Amino acid sequence: MSSGIRLVPELFQVHNAFDQHGITLNLPRLRGEGNDEYKQRLLDVMAHKADSAYMGLIYGITRELGLELYEAASIECAKDSNGDFLLTNPEVKFEGGMCYLISDSSPDNYTVYSSIDLYDRTADEWYLGGLIDTINATSYFSATIDDDANEWSRSACIFEQSTSGMVVNEDLAKGSTRIKLDNEDLVSGTISVRSPNLRVRVSSQAALLEAGQYYIDLESGTLFCTEDPAVGSVIRYEHRESPKIFKASPVIIQNLQSAPFLNQLFERKTDELGNEYNWLPSVRGIDIINELFSASATGLYWGK
Repeated sequence: MSSGIRLVPELFQVHNAFDQHGITLNLPRLRGEGNDEYKQRLLDVMAHKADSAYMGLIYGITRELGLELYEAASIECAKDSNGDFLLTNPEVKFEGGMCYLISDSSPDNYTVYSSIDLYDRTADEWYLGGLIDTINATSYFSATIDDDANEWSRSACIFEQSTSGMVVNEDLAKGSTRIKLDNEDLVSGTISVRSPNLRVRVSSQAALLEAGQYYIDLESGTLFCTEDPAVGSVIRYEHRESPKIFKASPVIIQNLQSAPFLNQLFERKTDELGNEYNWLPSVRGIDIINELFSASATGLYWGK
């Protein structure tokens, strides 16, 4: 005879050394997660620190959900046959739910070629494939989807990044009058040299005549000078990374301190002095607020 009772086996994870490390690193094992996958997440804690900053949230939330960052697309600024950029100081930047194609990123003449709203559900750019097609439709920028990326994934999964990188403090005291910097394609207007003996920047290498003068070739990222930079000489600059591999997270996270994102969340008003400020939530802002409330109602949270 059959009693009609069905027994369903329940998964039971045997505690081992990996779980002990997880306690130390405050990263518990996910239900059903094998040792190989758990080991990689434990190692990732040391490589990508989780905190309350924007990138800390990207790393932490993605990791604790058992997900991984991935390479979404490679984007580059077009060059002519001589290897020069077609635009003056081009840049591609993802910020605040927007993708900016910038024709001149120099501080003195900042010019946006095109702004693409990654949250517009009615636009093709809502999906990664549509975003790539829009970028490739220009004559100044080109993009390629990574082989492992899905063209129908949300383009907003690409978190805040740029083809422009910042070097804050590169040492120049290398005992030479010809110094190859760590990067090429420097952005004009972003360069600052602090040195006890290098004080005058000239416009060409031929103009180097006196002690204390220096010249920087922006394209090759090379500094020429008439005397060795003294100890304590450093340089600060922005540089272009082209092509740039833009990474994404399956979890879409935006920074509430980002002005472009705040401008989408709230309607804009202007005071008597002509300064804009945030007013009532916009339609998009209400949609995001309701989504946060619905997630909160389920008791979901991240972190301790």
